[in-house]
Amino acid sequence: MDSALQFIIMLNTDLTISSIIKQMSAGLREARGRKVNSIDFEGNWIEIYQNDDYDESQTETEDGFLFYCYRLEATPLSKEITLSRQINTTRTICQNLQQLNVDIFLCANFEDQLPEFK
Repeated sequence: MDSALQFIIMLNTDLTISSIIKQMSAGLREARGRKVNSIDFEGNWIEIYQNDDYDESQTETEDGFLFYCYRLEATPLSKEITLSRQINTTRTICQNLQQLNVDIFLCANFEDQLPEFK
């Protein structure tokens, strides 16, 4: 597994983690449930955690994403995952989250190769 292909998406929403996972699973073709807070998708283990630094009053500041309520971590499970494939996977996940009306902020080594998601 290439750690340079891991990515994080900070999420701000009123939805619960289980609701986000359930809706992501329904919206992402071939996503498979793993645990209550995670799914497997496109060769990645996708986990969502509560952000310990969550502070609604800070979310509108310059670095407000650091205070979003959740942190999604994506870890590739296969050495065969390429950068191109991971970029497509990341785009698909971000688009899915936006369809759920979740505010997102992508943090990845390859984020400059993706559109800015707001």
